[in-house]
Amino acid sequence: MAAVDATGRLALVGAASTLGREVKDALAASGVPGGRLALLDLDEHVGLVTDYGDEARTVLEATIEELREHALVCFAGAADTTRRFAPLVAEGGAVAIDCLGVCGGHRDAVLAAAARELPLPGRDRGAILLVPHPATQLLQRLAEALGERLRQAVVTLLLPATDTAGGAEELAAQAAAVLNFGDGPEQVFGRRLAFDVWPEGEPGVAARVREELVALDLPVPALAALRVSVFHVLAANVWIEGLDADTARAALSKAGVDAAGPGAGHPAVDSPVRAAGAVAPTLGAVRELPDRGVYLWLLLDNTQAIAGRAVTLARALLAQAERA
Repeated sequence: MAAVDATGRLALVGAASTLGREVKDALAASGVPGGRLALLDLDEHVGLVTDYGDEARTVLEATIEELREHALVCFAGAADTTRRFAPLVAEGGAVAIDCLGVCGGHRDAVLAAAARELPLPGRDRGAILLVPHPATQLLQRLAEALGERLRQAVVTLLLPATDTAGGAEELAAQAAAVLNFGDGPEQVFGRRLAFDVWPEGEPGVAARVREELVALDLPVPALAALRVSVFHVLAANVWIEGLDADTARAALSKAGVDAAGPGAGHPAVDSPVRAAGAVAPTLGAVRELPDRGVYLWLLLDNTQAIAGRAVTLARALLAQAERA
């Protein structure tokens, strides 16, 4: 895999998307100078004026010629755009960060579970770093808390609209159409998600999360996934046999999950909307069945989780470029 170019230039493709805006804001908050970042997108988003910290910036067109000017390219927009451009970036010797994880089958793809897993210099090709799915990140925390006990758990994932690129925009359009007794778009989901819930078929997110857990050598619980009419924030209902509520809270808290629960100065975070913007996973509720086990209701802002992991990788690669 090729070393990051010493210029340390970064391009963000899909800068006008819901996830792209999260990544952009996280990059600005982390101190990456605007002069090192190009904001790119396609179609109607080209020419859009946006902000980067205190700067006004214009979104430019993502072309392969433009991308070849950068040694590090972060893809946070449409899945088709990532599939089209990320392999070309890697073939040119640069590094692509695939926020959606859609290039998993490509020969240059590597699951980037941590910032230390970076491309090494001296190879002929670049790399595609796959950001683990937010559910994988959540279950990684559970594995830290529960160890092998996670293998006997039953996990139901409730997937928000922003789990799919363009999903938030389509959900908004569908909801408006339903309220006006009309028909909304179904290009992203293939069916109506507004005011609806349906199980996701295979292969899907559950299959992807299983594969990622295996790749990370983590216990794999029984997994199912539902599409829900929620804009963002992933929720997970987890049944763990033979565990009590106090032990569960203590283990989760030690693993970095916000498990304090409601109390003085700590409001209840019992629904996705209340967990929006939280960086760490949150334990929203615990229900103990004495002598049987516990139900855990866990919440994770999925766009924050992806953006945070992508920015951690980008900053580490930019630092590597500075040392080169």
